[in-house]
Amino acid sequence: MALVDLHGREDEVAVRLLLRLAAGSRASAQEAARRYATKEWLLIGWEEAGEIVGCVGISREGEDTLELHSVAVANDWQSRGIGRALIEALVEVADRAAVVAETDEDGAGFYHSCGFEVEAAAPKAGRARFRCLRGPGAGPVPRAQPGIILGEIEQAIRRLGR
Repeated sequence: MALVDLHGREDEVAVRLLLRLAAGSRASAQEAARRYATKEWLLIGWEEAGEIVGCVGISREGEDTLELHSVAVANDWQSRGIGRALIEALVEVADRAAVVAETDEDGAGFYHSCGFEVEAAAPKAGRARFRCLRGPGAGPVPRAQPGIILGEIEQAIRRLGR
């Protein structure tokens, strides 16, 4: 396992498939890819045996808050704790910042199981939406996988602050 910065790799097939899985529509996935390519958002990948199997996007929402985007794990790699481990890495690095995300009904339970408070948000495109918040210093993610090396993601989040 390795965490990798996916900047410049937005056009790779595996990355495009993950962005599409996270975004739900081709247009939303293309918009997310544009934001990653311009470094408006940062895209971190989870690599197994040379294959990108998961991702999470990050941006700053104010000085004390990180916002998650494009959280996805390839279908063949789901239910192995990869999504939870990506969230754990971010929460650990961002212990003095709040972490927020917006999701649909399909993702609300996942965020809740990762220790986020989940509340209803304004619907989009006729679908229910939820705002998920994990406050600063909230402690470890419940049932988290063993610790992972955070150097790459820590550096990436610090670059966002520049």
